[in-house]
Amino acid sequence: DVVISATGAPHTVLHVGEVSPILAGRDQRPLVLVDIAVPRDIEEAVGSLPGVHLFDIDDLQSVLDENMAQRESAVPEVEAIVEQEAATYAEWISSRQVTPLIADLHAWANEVAGAEVERALNRLDDVTHREQEVIELLAHRLVNKLLHEPTVQLRQHAASGDGYTYACVTRELFGLDQSFPATERARSSRKNGNGYGATARQAEGALYGD
Repeated sequence: DVVISATGAPHTVLHVGEVSPILAGRDQRPLVLVDIAVPRDIEEAVGSLPGVHLFDIDDLQSVLDENMAQRESAVPEVEAIVEQEAATYAEWISSRQVTPLIADLHAWANEVAGAEVERALNRLDDVTHREQEVIELLAHRLVNKLLHEPTVQLRQHAASGDGYTYACVTRELFGLDQSFPATERARSSRKNGNGYGATARQAEGALYGD
């Protein structure tokens, strides 16, 4: 059904006289001949026989050119996708500059809030468990609301390429140069299931059904 010819002969090797008798026994089934030899292996007149489809190197080149043109037309779209993904990745990498700072900032704020909540509870008499949950939730939500905008700004500045400068300034403003112990204490509280942060999240879930 398909013949691919690619000899190194200096002349044609397949002619009408050889192909025509074969067609009589093919019951009108089409015959595809692909001649990729240079010079040609198959006589050009063979392509005029009924049921024969002859393709030479020029036909294949036209198909290749068409496919190449389609690929080249897609280049701008591909470049746009690559550029967008590269920008997204670069933004993510930049945001990593401030991720430890944000964690330390929240750990420090939660530690301060937890200490103040504990001090306030010690000064109150006969505080019910429900009242304690509400007080802890109040402190927890205040911390989150107060740190929301600074967190957003730090991430935006990191994405724009100046995250390192803002991270240094923020650490200095909040005295977070020695903040790792606070971060570790916060992680320990979460791990052990106790402490202000864990209690506040439990209270928030109880109040809002989360």
